[in-house]
Amino acid sequence: MDAPRINDPQVNELRKFIVGVVPYWQTLGLELTEVETGRAVFEADVRPQLMQNGVLHGGVLASIADSACAVAAISQVFPANYATTINLQIAYLKPVLEGRFRAVGRCLKAGKKFFSAKLKSSTKIRPWYALLRHNCL
Repeated sequence: MDAPRINDPQVNELRKFIVGVVPYWQTLGLELTEVETGRAVFEADVRPQLMQNGVLHGGVLASIADSACAVAAISQVFPANYATTINLQIAYLKPVLEGRFRAVGRCLKAGKKFFSAKLKSSTKIRPWYALLRHNCL
């Protein structure tokens, strides 16, 4: 059974709510650029404060990946419920060195209590800098 679609006012409400409860995104410079039922997109710019030995820190990539997948899952149940990450496995395929990077999270399965999501990640120069397996409760 498909989850009910969130409507435009609910999308705006979700965006306002989720940005308000996760101020950590501002620290990393993560921007929620798109959200719809079952899908969320985050983008950010590489900056010196996020680098380690000339490479974007893996924790930043894990954070943007987790955020995109979690919001994709939350969009399936908002505003009645919320979801939180219970498992995150990430494989780093290529380093991010400069520019803007993005993460597109898609909710693959939305059950009554458990959600599975996948990630598509890219920069302008290189697609697929990470693969992610993500579960929410």
